[in-house]
Amino acid sequence: MRPDARQLVESLPPGLRHGRRVAPAHLIAAQYYCEARVELELAAGEAITPERGEGRRERRHKLENTVKLGGLCARGDRTYPA
Repeated sequence: MRPDARQLVESLPPGLRHGRRVAPAHLIAAQYYCEARVELELAAGEAITPERGEGRRERRHKLENTVKLGGLCARGDRTYPA
């Protein structure tokens, strides 16, 4: 983080839960994704819709070329958390 940005963040009052001044964008995105997923599950129910079935097939296809290495998965030249 740039020094001027750090000073700005440190000058803010801790107004978020847990005494934090700011929240990283990836945490906000993860919360939004989780809320949207719950909303969709409540609206669509547990039934496997064509869209859910397609998503499962796509994930299964991606995992076919994945090798698990301890706590990580490797595919091609990238490594992902398992």
